[in-house]
Amino acid sequence: MKNLATIPLLLILFFSGCQKDNSLVPPEQKDSNSMQKPAWVQAAENQGLTLIALPKNSSTSLDKKSTVTSYIKHDEFGRLSINSPYNSTTNNPVSVEASLSVLANSLSQNSSLTMSFDDEYLSIEFGPSGTTFATSALLNVKVTGLNLSALGNQTTAHLNYFDESKNEWTAINADEVTVDVKSGTLICKNGRIPHFSRYGFTN
Repeated sequence: MKNLATIPLLLILFFSGCQKDNSLVPPEQKDSNSMQKPAWVQAAENQGLTLIALPKNSSTSLDKKSTVTSYIKHDEFGRLSINSPYNSTTNNPVSVEASLSVLANSLSQNSSLTMSFDDEYLSIEFGPSGTTFATSALLNVKVTGLNLSALGNQTTAHLNYFDESKNEWTAINADEVTVDVKSGTLICKNGRIPHFSRYGFTN
């Protein structure tokens, strides 16, 4: 009889537990709701900066980043180069060309350096993070096929780096950073890269 008497109690506890579980947000939904913008994107918005976006890649590949790694000797000139054309989801051709020139004796030791373009914004992450140069490396970029309508009548843009310690973007010198809104082209000539971090182009 004792066993029979405990069955209803167990059923009540079981269904009570199910009801509690049903009130929880499914894991997939929780993950979706909790997804936040990267700190560097949020920081730009907080500073009133507009990060120049790259058109969405029509490729279904999960990894749409353009990445290159080069082993560079500290006492020799070295270069990292990316040439990454693709079609956007609207079937427009987009071309991303970039090179980083590292001058001889600007590195303290031989290093494998990496340059990686983000797949959503015109943003470049260099690694290893924290690498510094005695003489700034020189960044040259040409991107075509951009939608620059958000820049209005601007003819220039800015190269910035993301300072993680301050959670803010800081301007970096370049010979010039020009934009042609009509043709959707951005050109950066000799951006000065004193250390490795995330760099991006803004209004």
